[in-house]
Amino acid sequence: KPLDLHRLIAVCADMFRSTCHGRGVVFAVDCPERGEGLLIDGEVDALEKVIFNYLSNALKYTPRGGHITLALLATEARVRIEVRDDGPGISREGQEKLFRVFSQVDASTTREFEGTGLGLALTKQLAETMGGAVGVDSLLGQGSNFWAEFPRSTGEHDAVVPEAETSAKTWLLAEHENGVPSIPPPRTASPSQIPPALITGSAINLAKRHRERILVVDDLHDMRALIARALTRAGYDVITAPDGAEGVRVAREHRPDLVVTDWMMPRMSGPELIRILKADVGLRTTPVILLTAKSDDESKLLGTELGADAFLGKPFLEQELVSAARNLLRLKAKEHEVEALNRYLTETVLKRYLPHDLVRQVVDGALILDEAPKSQEVTVLFSDIVAYTRMTSDLGAAKTSLMLNVYLDAMIEVIFSHGGTIDKFIGDAIMVIFGAPVRVEPRAQIESAARCALAMHAKLERLSEAWVRDGLPRVQMRIGIHQGPALVGNFGNERRSDFTAIGETVNLASRIEHACEPGDVFLSTFASAKLSEGASAPAGLHALKGIGDAVPLRRLVPSFFERRAAPSEAPQDPTRTTASLA
Repeated sequence: KPLDLHRLIAVCADMFRSTCHGRGVVFAVDCPERGEGLLIDGEVDALEKVIFNYLSNALKYTPRGGHITLALLATEARVRIEVRDDGPGISREGQEKLFRVFSQVDASTTREFEGTGLGLALTKQLAETMGGAVGVDSLLGQGSNFWAEFPRSTGEHDAVVPEAETSAKTWLLAEHENGVPSIPPPRTASPSQIPPALITGSAINLAKRHRERILVVDDLHDMRALIARALTRAGYDVITAPDGAEGVRVAREHRPDLVVTDWMMPRMSGPELIRILKADVGLRTTPVILLTAKSDDESKLLGTELGADAFLGKPFLEQELVSAARNLLRLKAKEHEVEALNRYLTETVLKRYLPHDLVRQVVDGALILDEAPKSQEVTVLFSDIVAYTRMTSDLGAAKTSLMLNVYLDAMIEVIFSHGGTIDKFIGDAIMVIFGAPVRVEPRAQIESAARCALAMHAKLERLSEAWVRDGLPRVQMRIGIHQGPALVGNFGNERRSDFTAIGETVNLASRIEHACEPGDVFLSTFASAKLSEGASAPAGLHALKGIGDAVPLRRLVPSFFERRAAPSEAPQDPTRTTASLA
């Protein structure tokens, strides 16, 4: 409808004047005397966008102490709006790019000024939709004059713009924003006001999801606003940063689920931002979408090599952006699920064999168990229930199974509390390693093994007393200990492998256990030599399988260790792991 440009220019000038004053820029208005109204057929919201995009660009490039003029010129047939500045000016080559979507006059990756973004492209589209034209007159070092020209209206002169309908777009002058940009939707949403390349799928009906956080990094205010609005409509929380350096700071503070970053920005480019994120332990798995007006294959390859997870060339559709974000976040969610499952499986499996502190080290990456087998000094403990086979035939399968599980549960608790690694269960027999996978000094190994063996006997004695009260037979076990070199590591392949120890040391520990008296702990003289005097006593000569001559063995002296027991090794409540089998 017919619009009075005098009134519109006055409102825009009043709003812009204070902004210039705050920047130290001199602002002036050059309009003909108000007489006969200067009318054009147009739309107030669209004209405000045209004027404020020009003013915003001028303010961006005009130095402190510089000048900006908002002018209104008229001929008999046309009216021209001009915004003049004495900034750095624009080359002829640069002028050819200005009104393209997301054009960059400065093509360096860390340019001093932001590009034109949506502003000038939108200005051109809006002006042409209202029957007008846009242009720029500029020389390097002599400032610029941006203009928009419209045919004068043939409508009635009293069809002026109501005062309440004219309100300056202050958001176009915002230097930066906190969180989701507060850009209001236009009063009209006609597709004719939007460049065809930017008509978006804003009506996409997305499923409700938990609100992941996305960081948008771009030095173009309107670009940040566009992306933030699109992602907010899609159900995401959005935070923003005006350049790469600030993006790094915000990312480290807020730990976003996804980063969307421009390529060319002041202070720090997008590729530099990605490089820093990928080197940060807490952010290296955060997916990144790289935006750029560079759409050649070489740039895409470079972006991928730098670690970008997706690459969007400008201009892009809102649906493209939202789809890329949604897909990357879904993949990230799946990675978290797999990571959690792997952690669960790792803990579940390893907790059957390793003390809990070692499991935590493996899960946290501080301990690796996939090393090739190697020879090292270890202490091996073998335990076995006496007459277990005969007992199972008397008790039956159900009671035997329950009894064995209660027994093994109690023994696992004792073994782990003394730092032992459970190599395997062989029916009722248990093989325990001390000194692997984490290396331990040999004297400390045998000390831990000895205390563990005595604690296992004590625990079984308390269990056995409870079982006897239930009418079951008394249960005892034998334990043998030997120390020496063994081949320790993973044996098998990726489909099935075991962490175990093999060699003569393991065989001797097993044979010593077979020679042991029920309720006792026998150990080799080599192992007993590492214990303090009085910790063991002679157990006589014993013929061990596979060894020709009888060999002397030693037995542990429980009273010696009881006198030196640590407070943490005090006897526990016998009912804690007792289960009734009646």
